[in-house]
Formats: sequence, structure tokens, C-alpha cells
Amino acid sequence: MLEQRKCVTIIETTFPVNGDFATASDIIIQAHYAANRSITEMPVSQEIIATKKPNFAVLYRQTMKEMGIEKILQQYATVIDGIVLEWDDEEFIDKYSSSINQADVECIVSIVPSMTTTEIKRSLNKSIMNGMIYLGCAPVTAGKMDDLSHIKKCAQDIKTIAPHVTITAGMGIKQASDIRQLASIQEINAVVVGTSFLQAIGQGKQYMEEFLDKIEESLSY
Repeated sequence: MLEQRKCVTIIETTFPVNGDFATASDIIIQAHYAANRSITEMPVSQEIIATKKPNFAVLYRQTMKEMGIEKILQQYATVIDGIVLEWDDEEFIDKYSSSINQADVECIVSIVPSMTTTEIKRSLNKSIMNGMIYLGCAPVTAGKMDDLSHIKKCAQDIKTIAPHVTITAGMGIKQASDIRQLASIQEINAVVVGTSFLQAIGQGKQYMEEFLDKIEESLSY
């Protein structure tokens, strides 16, 4: 269904998370369960499937610890285009980014408005040329979106340092009005609606379709 929607140009998924992770981020696991009950009548998906449209997957620290980067890349490198590391530990990013890129999968750097210009430069140095940058618009998944002026400045700083990257904004984007605000920032190329969409799936197919209709209305082509 997402493949047919004009408003969907890139698809975000998540590497499998287990019960231990649920205690750390309950809203994510609840959304995953709700979505999967509605569509497949199964618990949290244990597989990531290939999509016709570009896709990337969020890799949480817990999954990394359990599976290891070699096993993750061996299992999923042929079905995903990029990996976003959920944590911002510089040592870990340095350790894994080259392995991910060498597997012909893009290691997507996360940048947030609270970062200094020096920190942004350092992070951009780890991204591939003309790659995608994930701009976090909220402190946590499903959290409140940051002040628009802070997001705009961060996006402008990114483009000043690396003008050819693609900025995809995510986290805290819950509804059409959030997208309309972000669309006013020229430097942002795409937005990701994650947890809210999973919650919409949990309400059933009709509700999900209506949710996407509102998203489409907020975008200009």
C-alpha cells in the first residue's frame, strides 16, 4: 500500500527489538505491536523486507548488542539501503560506520538541533558524499517537536557545511500540521512520520488511509 502512495518517497523501518527494549521505550514497542496485530496478527516483526522505494532502518543499541554488526549486515544488507544508528556515541559510530558503508549500505548520520557547529561538522565527516542526514526534530521518538527556529538553524548549518546532502527530518512529527511547518524550511528535503503512523495502523486500515490522506494534503508536489 505504501508503494502506491505518491506522498511516500522513502520508507523507514526498524530492526527487530525485543522485550527488554520495551521497558526503555514503551511507546515504540506498543506502536509496533498495535501495527502488527492489525496487519499480520503477529507480534513485533522479525524480518525486514525489501521495498521498491528507497528504505532505511533504525538500528537500536540493544539489537546491535544482541546480533552484532556482522550478522545484521549479512542478514539485511540486500534488502535495505541505509542504517540509522539510534545512539550518538562517537566511538561506536566510528567503529561501525565504515563496516556499514563497505557492505554497500549507507550509514546515515543523525544530527539534532542541540549540537554545536563543531559537533555537526564532526558528524558530517562520517557521512558519505551526497548522502542522507537524519535531522532529529525531538529529543526522543514520539516526543514533542523542537522549536521550529532551532530546527531551521540546524538544517541551515548542515547545508552550509555539506550543501549536497539530503536532509530527512524525523522524530516528533505526528501530524499534517507538523509537516506543513517543516515544509517551510527550504533546506529540509523529506520528513519521516514514524510512531504516529504505526499507531494509525493499529486503528485499522480505514483510519490508516485517512491518516495518509491528510499527510498527502499537507505536501506540495
